[in-house]
Amino acid sequence: MSQKKNRNIVLFILISAVLLIVATFYFLNRKPGVSWGQTFNTNGKNPYDTYLLSRLLNSLEDSSKLHFIKKDLSTFSKVADSTQISPKKNTYFFLSKHYYINEDQFNILLKFVEKGNNAFIASCSLPYSFEKFFTQKVGGFAKDSAAYSSWGYTYKTLWIGDTLRDLNFTSDHLFLEKPHELTFYPGDSKFYQPTAGWAAFDSLYTEKDTSNQFQKLGYANQDEIIFFSIKHGKGNLYFHTIPLAFTNYFLREKEGKDYVERALAYTEGDFYWDKYNAISYYKKGNRKGSPRFDKGPMWFILTHESLRWAWYIILVMVLLYVVVQSRRKQKIIPLVDPKLNTSLDFVKTVGRLYFKQENHKKLAMLKMKLFLGDIRNQFHISTSHLDAEFEKKLRKRSGVNERIIRSLIVECKKVSKKKYLSKEELIDLNEKIERFNQFKQV
Repeated sequence: MSQKKNRNIVLFILISAVLLIVATFYFLNRKPGVSWGQTFNTNGKNPYDTYLLSRLLNSLEDSSKLHFIKKDLSTFSKVADSTQISPKKNTYFFLSKHYYINEDQFNILLKFVEKGNNAFIASCSLPYSFEKFFTQKVGGFAKDSAAYSSWGYTYKTLWIGDTLRDLNFTSDHLFLEKPHELTFYPGDSKFYQPTAGWAAFDSLYTEKDTSNQFQKLGYANQDEIIFFSIKHGKGNLYFHTIPLAFTNYFLREKEGKDYVERALAYTEGDFYWDKYNAISYYKKGNRKGSPRFDKGPMWFILTHESLRWAWYIILVMVLLYVVVQSRRKQKIIPLVDPKLNTSLDFVKTVGRLYFKQENHKKLAMLKMKLFLGDIRNQFHISTSHLDAEFEKKLRKRSGVNERIIRSLIVECKKVSKKKYLSKEELIDLNEKIERFNQFKQV
């Protein structure tokens, strides 16, 4: 049993070592895959990350600096309240698929813009706090109108099964002779949407605009408003509904870089890039009882593919070990030598002793004692009286001829009565016992 246990342990270690070597070889020699997720990571170099944009913002003007907002805008309020940070205007910048900001933080942003700064927001959707702002600035619309009932927010997302959009500007000095052709590519993964959901500003929102504070700056496919501004105080809020236009995939080409530079021509000063509000409202833990999903104990391991797979392999091996080792095990049964029956050897030894001493009587009595003991054990017959009843039972149970049994019983009685016994009489008794044993049926 111990050898079998040792073999199982050795086999388990060998399998673990082989899996570890295979996994190590695979991850060391595998080329890093391309992720087509719309993550908008400023340090990422995947197609829909924004590494090239962050480099571009740093190179627009020598005097401009790029800052990242990694906490809520309450820290940014110091910048909004200060009037002596810089004599030039600064720009609040946001870029992500969705914009998560509450009303308090939005008011901080409006205060920043009101002082003469700008805000540039590129997102497919806007939060609910913006609806009140648009209603006040643009003039809004009746709540029973088609525009309000169709979405209820300021943007109207146009889910069009088309991956192509032609982007351009309305301004003469920014107008492109050849529109920027934006082609959405979802990659080879089945986990990403095969077609693009292009967001555009619903023109119904401006039908009652009497303030003239809304300005259309860019469009897609001639009639879809995707870039516009709203005047607020001394500054402006700029909105772009297609954040993909600012990602690595499109900035790698000259046409894409030219389009982004023209779009950012409306901004100036230092850039304050808001990374915090690109995280979901619920992931920030703002909802009571909701956990923080942005970082956790396993965050570092699970965000690195090699470490993630190493963790999975460890879990599988632990599970295998538990399954194999949890089986019920029986104690090792020690080997015990069988007990030897030495009675026959003893009888033979005593018999030889009596025979050498020519004590035939004692030897005959010993033979009779063994014979009658076999009768009791094999046929379960009492041998205290060797009478007719005994003879009848022995004949019936042993199947031996009546003549042989009777002759043997007579001889036993005769030997028992004699004081001395000759050698020939001893041999005669032995032959009759052997003859009975030859014919008996056990």
